Amino acid sequence: MLNNRSTWVHRHALMPLRTFQLAYFPPADQPMSDCEQGILELAPSTEVLFVRYPRHLEATAEHDSEQLAAVADSICDDLATHIEGPTVLFGQGFGAWMAYEVAHRLEMTPLPAERAMAEVAALVVSSQPAPSCRTGGPGPVLACPIGVFLGDTDPRTTYDEAAAWARHGANRFDLHLLHGGRGYFQERPKEIINALSDYMLTLSFH
Repeated sequence: MLNNRSTWVHRHALMPLRTFQLAYFPPADQPMSDCEQGILELAPSTEVLFVRYPRHLEATAEHDSEQLAAVADSICDDLATHIEGPTVLFGQGFGAWMAYEVAHRLEMTPLPAERAMAEVAALVVSSQPAPSCRTGGPGPVLACPIGVFLGDTDPRTTYDEAAAWARHGANRFDLHLLHGGRGYFQERPKEIINALSDYMLTLSFH
């Protein structure tokens, strides 16, 4: 059952000179990871927003699409009050699916005129098959670019499953192979932070 949480998104620190905001969707049921700590190194050019879920979300939501949708709705409502410019949604593991669901909702949500620059600049996902590999259905198609990171020896996500994320976007798609297995972002947090930073720099030219 969904808990009555009013705050799903937490801003680490205000960055007035930012180029991007980044909303980080972590793997479910995991404490703050080395990667999460490393994301803060993207400041001051990137303002970081951390997303939190109910406990044990992954175990229940995988078989409960209604709960997954309800959580995505709540996160979208809260995140929409925080974004004020180009915003990258970055999800790892189960967080990739949640970031995708929220990105779709944000693209469909009209924002006030005074926040005309607020938009989903990209969806970036890591270590997770595309939703179409899980459900067999096509799923919503995003207007924003999609970037995928994958460990080259990940035992649970194949290259083809990662490449299938391209079906969920109408525009630019990039797939980046990094060294390591499913936990490469814990073993080499610096590598993924550098890759994420490089990817966002390419977005700034569009």
